This record gives sequence, C-alpha cells and structure tokens, in this order.
Amino acid sequence: MKQHPKKNIAIIGATSPSGKSIAEKSGNDNLLTLTYRDARLLPEQFKNKSNIKLLHYDLENKTPPEISIFKQCDIVIWTAHIKHADEKKQLTLNTKAIQSFLSIVKQTNIRRFIYLSSGGSIYGPPFVAPIVETHPLKPVTPYGRTKLAIENILIDAHKKTGMELAILRPGNIYGEDSLTGRSKGIIASYINSSLNNESFTIIGNSLNIRDYIYIQDLVEAVKFAVDSSRKFLIWNVGTGIGHSVEYIMHYITEMTHLKPSIIHHKKLTTKEIPVNILNINRICQETPWRYNVSLEQGLEVLLKPLIKEKK
Repeated sequence: MKQHPKKNIAIIGATSPSGKSIAEKSGNDNLLTLTYRDARLLPEQFKNKSNIKLLHYDLENKTPPEISIFKQCDIVIWTAHIKHADEKKQLTLNTKAIQSFLSIVKQTNIRRFIYLSSGGSIYGPPFVAPIVETHPLKPVTPYGRTKLAIENILIDAHKKTGMELAILRPGNIYGEDSLTGRSKGIIASYINSSLNNESFTIIGNSLNIRDYIYIQDLVEAVKFAVDSSRKFLIWNVGTGIGHSVEYIMHYITEMTHLKPSIIHHKKLTTKEIPVNILNINRICQETPWRYNVSLEQGLEVLLKPLIKEKK
C-alpha cells in the first residue's frame, strides 16, 4: 500500500475485538489516542509507547469528552457499541454517545469520521443477494436499528458540517478473539462450547447463510477508509460468499474432532433472514482492497493451535 504521512487517529473502543486489531495495525504508522472502558482489557503493547495516548472514556457519561484530548486528532475511528437488553436503552445510549462526541468536533482538528456499522444486520431481509449498499435499510434487530440510527446521525452531521465520513458495513466478523471468549457470534460460540464440552444453542435456522469476514481483512479495509480521498463513502466489507451455520459447525468439528456436549435449538424472536451475503464490488472498484482470507483459511488459522495441542 502507498505510504502516507503519519496521522493522529483516535480509536473509540480500542479494547473491543475490532478496535484492538485496528489499533495493533495502526500503531507503528500513526499517533494514536485509544479509548477504553475497562483497563483490564488493555493489551500490554499499548502501554508505555510514546506514540500512544490511553484514555478512559465512558460512553454512558452524558458530559462531552474533554476537547483538549482530541484537539490534535485528524481522524476518529468509532468501533464502540454499548449493548443493552432493552432496545430503547441501547438505542438511546449509543445515539447519545455519538451526539456527545460530535458536539466537540468543530473545536478540534478532526476532519474525518470512520464508523464501523453492520452489513450483517442493517439491511434486514434482502430482496436480492449479494446485497448492494443502496439496498433499502430495514433492520429487524435492535442492534441493526441502533446501527442505522447512528448512520443517519453521522450522515446528517456530514451534510451540515462538511466532516468527511466513511461508513463501513462489515459482514460477520471473526478472528483471534474468537478463542478468548470476548467475541460473539456463531464461530466464537461454537469453538468455545466445543473446547469446554459445554452446550451450544443455535438461534434460528442452522441453514441460514451469512457472509463471514476475517478481522485482518476488515482492518485493511479500515486503512483504505483512513487514506481515501473521498469525502463520503459507504462500503460493504465481506467476501461476497455465504456459508451456513451448519457448514461452519461441521467444518470446526471435522478439524478438531471436538463438539459441544449438547446442541439446543432456539427460535428467533425477530423475523428470520435466510440469506445475508454482501456485494463488495464498490470497495473493490474504489480501492485496491481485496479480502485475502477465505472462511476455511480463517478457521484453520484459529484452529491450528488447538489441533497441534490435541496431537
């Protein structure tokens, strides 16, 4: 990739699985302000580095963040998301956090905002697959509806203030954190249930198809969003290939010879979405980005240590 001048980047949610991976790949090339909510989740490599500033930032605090901390930042990468069982609470907490941060942007050097949305939940039931970015947005889950609300707030801010905006809509993200118990989703849950001989619950139809993206491929897409000359962009970030829950379960079991103690089935409380595959033509046309890791390759990377240990 072409070399660019060093930037001053704030990553909001740097201890989330996605934020951590983005920070790890950005740390050698940029000045970083990394926000965290729980100091126990801070990786050692983020500490005591001259180019990294660590900041405790509680997104639920109604007071806007300290302007001086972000005064020199050029770019914000927002990976944080506050989860809450109550949909109204989740929506309110996340939208208020974004609005609070946006209230200080004019008083800083922040020129570009990069938001990790969700290609897996923001579209809702597709009328065509793979799904393009212009597909109607009709999410059926609280998470998806919250992501859409935040996108709308950011788009409105872009139009009113001229702040550059990049929205990335990744598919189902998986990676090394799948083995730590911190990541959610089918891959993390099935691996950990298999390792610990615990029960595993399939929510919805096991034949539902999703687009799975390896975390490092997402990180590369974020880097292109950071360096893009486009003042506004929305990119799906996936593989354009779908796999069923059942396929993933069989693949992991075949590789490890491990499986959960028992498998339960639970009906979805929202509308079933049988297929969610992302069209990635736009990001591939606008940048040199390509996904490098297939689902099978990614699973092998994750499971190789387990297989070696088992032998």
